[in-house]
Amino acid sequence: MARHGVAAALLEVEITESAMMGEHEEVIAELAAIRDLGIKLHVDDFGTGYSSLSQLQRLKMDVLKVDRAFTAQLSASKEGKVFFQAIVAMAHALGISVAAEGIETAAQLAILQELDCNEAQGYFIASPVAAVDMADLMARRFLFDGAQAPGQGKTAANSHLPACSLFG
Repeated sequence: MARHGVAAALLEVEITESAMMGEHEEVIAELAAIRDLGIKLHVDDFGTGYSSLSQLQRLKMDVLKVDRAFTAQLSASKEGKVFFQAIVAMAHALGISVAAEGIETAAQLAILQELDCNEAQGYFIASPVAAVDMADLMARRFLFDGAQAPGQGKTAANSHLPACSLFG
């Protein structure tokens, strides 16, 4: 970090849910050391693996990235919304932010805003861009009209851009 002049707060490490399985004290210690540096830890594809909920509490993760399988069910069934709402409530109670993966429709985005999901990513938010186009996209604070800053009740647009919000 020092060699490249990158602040730890700008770095995020994604760990798959399955990589968190087990009682590996070395892994827990390494993740804690990374987090102690100020680097954010994300659980990727949450809901598809086999980790126990107690591991979320022990590992002190910063963000749960909820798998697209749950996002796809948001507007498809009442149960889909209930499951996602439960994930958001649990994560927030533990001080963990929630990012929804695979947002493809305005209806999904509206439900996520209603549920106070913190971040969203998917083709509805933005398609992948070439490295040369990243600077222009990163310079935009908000991706849509009417946005609020993250943590103020609106869903932030991640699309691998943690500093962008959806509505401005």
